[in-house]
Amino acid sequence: MSQFEKSDLAHLPTRVELAYRIEQINLLSHTITRTRKREVLENRVVREPISEFVSMAPVEARFYEMVTEIVADYAISQDLNQSFLQVTPQQQMASCMPAALRSWQDKRPSPQQDSDHYLADPNQEYIELGPLISELVIQSRQLFEYQELRDFDTKYKRLREILAGFFMEHRGAKIIIFSMFRATISYLSNRLTADGMSTIMLRGGDKVDKYEILRDFESPSGPQILLSTEVGGEGIDLQFCWAIINYDLPWNPMRIEQRIGRIDRLGQASSKVLIWNLLYDDTIDARIYRRLYEKLDVCRKALGDFEPIVGESVSKITSAIITGKLTPEQEEEIIDQTAGAIEGMRAEQERLEGDAASLVAYGKYILEEVDAARDMQRWISGADLQFYVTSCLDMYFPDCKLIVQDASDGECKLLLSRKARHRLWGFIKRNKLSGKTILNQSVTPVRCKFSNKPSERLIGNGEIISQAHPLVRFAIHKFSQSRDHLCPAVAVRVSISNVPERFCVGTYLLAVSLWSVRGIRSHVRLAYEVSNVDDSRHLLGNDSAELLASVCVKKGVFWSNADSHCDLYSLHDTANSELFAELELRYGQFVTSEEALNWDRAEILERNLRRRFKRQEAAILRTLLKLTMSGNVKTVPAHEGRLKSLRERFKQQIADIEDQRKITHRSRDIAVAVVRVE
Repeated sequence: MSQFEKSDLAHLPTRVELAYRIEQINLLSHTITRTRKREVLENRVVREPISEFVSMAPVEARFYEMVTEIVADYAISQDLNQSFLQVTPQQQMASCMPAALRSWQDKRPSPQQDSDHYLADPNQEYIELGPLISELVIQSRQLFEYQELRDFDTKYKRLREILAGFFMEHRGAKIIIFSMFRATISYLSNRLTADGMSTIMLRGGDKVDKYEILRDFESPSGPQILLSTEVGGEGIDLQFCWAIINYDLPWNPMRIEQRIGRIDRLGQASSKVLIWNLLYDDTIDARIYRRLYEKLDVCRKALGDFEPIVGESVSKITSAIITGKLTPEQEEEIIDQTAGAIEGMRAEQERLEGDAASLVAYGKYILEEVDAARDMQRWISGADLQFYVTSCLDMYFPDCKLIVQDASDGECKLLLSRKARHRLWGFIKRNKLSGKTILNQSVTPVRCKFSNKPSERLIGNGEIISQAHPLVRFAIHKFSQSRDHLCPAVAVRVSISNVPERFCVGTYLLAVSLWSVRGIRSHVRLAYEVSNVDDSRHLLGNDSAELLASVCVKKGVFWSNADSHCDLYSLHDTANSELFAELELRYGQFVTSEEALNWDRAEILERNLRRRFKRQEAAILRTLLKLTMSGNVKTVPAHEGRLKSLRERFKQQIADIEDQRKITHRSRDIAVAVVRVE
């Protein structure tokens, strides 16, 4: 029978606990979580968007009108909705007119597409271009001069003014300029370099290590400006920088959000980030910004999970605008309708999410878990990894040499002894980890850095020693062979300035147990308890004990004369009769809860497995029936073999679930400490 009565559902804390337990039943709950950044950042960085609308020079206005006319005529003549082919030339031109013109003029259509040019240069190598691009190439070569557009480049002139003012006010700062097009990036690099500004380019297709470019940019002596295509809009961390310029405008707002997300992320030290949007005035891009971006407040607010909504809506804008010759007013009307639809769907989704949160208060639980992880420091740092590895080497291979280069960032030089290299090599060979380290081969010190970021790179030669590094895995293996060394009784002194306010000066007794569970989902956890020696029967609870343990590990020093201040034998008895007894009681409750959760997981897993098996079995039986009725029996044995294998595999999987339906569990006391807070 359930431990909850129907009336309990009216009680908010009860509903929160039920929501948590339901989530734990989820077979993927330990693998996948969904927490939006806007839900967990208490002090979010302020986004300050600055819109720059540049008036076009007459020659630029003529160029823009010509390209728009060619694109629209092509769309009407073809009567096709080929949005990418139709939009890209217009966006190139709106990004950077001189760069777009140069890229088109550098192309060479086939003789059939450009007979005049073919006669002028019969030895030229040609490529077959699409009809739209071919028309742009031919007309741009006939009607416009690159140098003229370059000389009148009003957008670049405004960019240069922005950068000059920015670097004058913020000396040593960095800035990122995004563009959708390689040609624009190359053009800006050439011009900015000529104007005395240091730049570095990040573009897709370049045979250069992306992380090496980012390290150069991050270096204080590195370039001032990173020029990046969309390859820099995802998967990289640039929070050391706090200003970006969008030199062109993707029509999909999600792309802008991805760009801003490179600097508006955890670890951003600045209280605000600057976002310049640089646009030609009186263009479709400017109208999209004013009517869509500003209405949705795109640059100031994170869009969250609206990519499907936004993407479909922007596709409709694209089709409507490009496949018909519309007046600016008609374009604005379409954009306004789309913005209203997106805003309505976003408001509805946020309302539903708000209702869900009020129903089960799960958002509150997530925030509490985030706060607890921060307060308890529940993460592995580079210093933790270094301490763990060096403890192993000191214990088993004392002849190894570790030279600390920079204690603040975990950088060092490490030389393994001959015995350690031999044992590490054997471990690497058994576990097929070859090629992941040179520590087992080098007879000279190797430059290393302990870090919890596996993707981090060292400038120059060296190794990042993260949780997945062979040396860390080797240390885990060595410790697992002799766990006695990991169950210490210690005496520690810590300063009152390093402990939370809930502790006062005095002596504390701390106990730690390790609980492990194996079942459908296996996991381990540490359990803590602590008491004041002067009042040992008043236990302070798991959270206080975990906080004190964390401080002891990071800030504590060995208390060498503890035996002259405390009766250690009496404290030993107290630890067993009070602290570990309490932990054992909590362990029983933990096991009961895990048994119930494991049973529910097994039921769900078996139900899904049976459903999938029946579906696959039915499909094979239908195929066998069709083959038999048609007389095509040659492949029948193969399908019968598939059916037999499917049934045997199903039986084995059911047996595996039954084996894991009953959990195995273990509790082990792993540490006891006397802590002097002074």
